[in-house]
Amino acid sequence: MDETVENKVKSATFQCFDSSGNLYNDAAVNKDGEVIDSRGNVIPGCVADLDKGIVTDGYGNQIPVDVSAIVADREQVADNPDIAAPPDKVEGDGQDDTTWTGATVEDKEEEE
Repeated sequence: MDETVENKVKSATFQCFDSSGNLYNDAAVNKDGEVIDSRGNVIPGCVADLDKGIVTDGYGNQIPVDVSAIVADREQVADNPDIAAPPDKVEGDGQDDTTWTGATVEDKEEEE
């Protein structure tokens, strides 16, 4: 399956062997943590450990891989980081100063 367009975030390329002994000079790790070739096909027998930054190929060789771009892409980024996050759920009647209950009719009348 060609996933080149869908997997724009991936590691730098490296060499690895698949489980059949085929050498791939253009292997990379995609954002799903799969080891793929340049066409986006998953290379059988290769496993990536994103936490350690290591790929184990079909022969058991461990290859250090820079996966920092993938890890950074996986972190959730706010659409607008300048907007404050909503408060955590507040226990109680919900009428204290830390909970916004929405605009009321009285608020609308005060604006006019």
